Amino acid sequence: GRIFIEYLKDYETWKQLEVGVPPPATRLGFKLFKLGYTWFKDWYFPEGFMEGGQKLQAEKPLDDKAKKRHLKKICLDIRKFLDVVRREESREWYMIKAAERARKILKLIEKDLC
Repeated sequence: GRIFIEYLKDYETWKQLEVGVPPPATRLGFKLFKLGYTWFKDWYFPEGFMEGGQKLQAEKPLDDKAKKRHLKKICLDIRKFLDVVRREESREWYMIKAAERARKILKLIEKDLC
């Protein structure tokens, strides 16, 4: 399955993606991750001024091999993100929430993949 969700009115997701939070650790991305989506991309599709705003694309893996590959990338991205958060000691509420979600994701997948 593939889904595209506009997040223009979702300030938390918008701000988190703007500053480089990995999509699965954003408010919207985390909900999708928990539903089994493991591949993410932040998109803007120009369609003759009828495209709407930024969209988060999420896809479910085709098979176990793809799932493992996606989860390894998520693990790597999350670890890099948490390293940055630790170094910068961010006090912004949206970064604190993203870091909390990132830690939850690692707990869910690191025993097998990280």
